[in-house]
Amino acid sequence: MIEHVKFTKNTEWLKPFIAASGSLVPLDKLRRVRGFRVARGLEEQVEASCIRYRGRFSINLRMQNVPLSKGEKYTNVRYEPLLIALAHELAHMVEWEHTYKHFHLMSKIMKKFGRVIDKIGIEDTSFRWDNKFKKNKEIK
Repeated sequence: MIEHVKFTKNTEWLKPFIAASGSLVPLDKLRRVRGFRVARGLEEQVEASCIRYRGRFSINLRMQNVPLSKGEKYTNVRYEPLLIALAHELAHMVEWEHTYKHFHLMSKIMKKFGRVIDKIGIEDTSFRWDNKFKKNKEIK
């Protein structure tokens, strides 16, 4: 179902979430899912974006937070805001404008995500995404 979608290394773990939304979103029109980090020194203004070009979509997700001071490392975003941003961008594939229909679809996508979270065994979405997925490589 999503074999044609190109994922960056840091977004591959999102495959089960995106696949779960397949009954709500035309995944055949999804071209790529790319993760990025905000460059050092720039403010975090973008959580995610959905780019529509010639009827196909690309989703970009901010996967890492900017370090707070010069010596700190980038830290991974927590599950909850990341999955909310992903659901929001997937909803754009059906309802481009921020209307009631867009947010209603987004809530349906989040319900699908909830089932995936339960299946994987994530007990607390306030954890950073790398912690659980490094331990659980058998996600399908």
